[in-house]
Amino acid sequence: MIDTFQLGVSQDVYVKIAQATERCLSDFASELRDKIAPDKELPDLAPIIQAHCSKHEKAWMDDTFAEHYKPLARVVGSLPVSDMAALAQSLVELQSLKERVTEPTESVSGPIDVAAISKHDGFVWIERKHYFRPELNPRFIHRQRLPIGD
Repeated sequence: MIDTFQLGVSQDVYVKIAQATERCLSDFASELRDKIAPDKELPDLAPIIQAHCSKHEKAWMDDTFAEHYKPLARVVGSLPVSDMAALAQSLVELQSLKERVTEPTESVSGPIDVAAISKHDGFVWIERKHYFRPELNPRFIHRQRLPIGD
């Protein structure tokens, strides 16, 4: 989900595009060879096809990087800690939702805990699940809010 968010395309789609491009160029080269010189043996086209696949991949990845990653990196780099934590939580929740509605890979599941670590504040919980329902345990919650030493 992070790759999709940053680059506009996920790793599995990236691989599928590369495979489809190579198949199409191979089919095109074979068809062209059959039309132009069906009786002649042409040199191995695999290195030429691979070179053009690499050129194609670099071209669209450079565009994707420029249009998706660079603007996002500029903004994310200046977000306050609370917004970065919310962004991280949203990405994990999106991945969890995707897992629930597609073939699950058991890579992510909700609910999730979110914490932030900064030089100034150290480790701080942003969102934390409990192994119990807090509304049924008000004494525990009250004890957590008491100052140390009371």
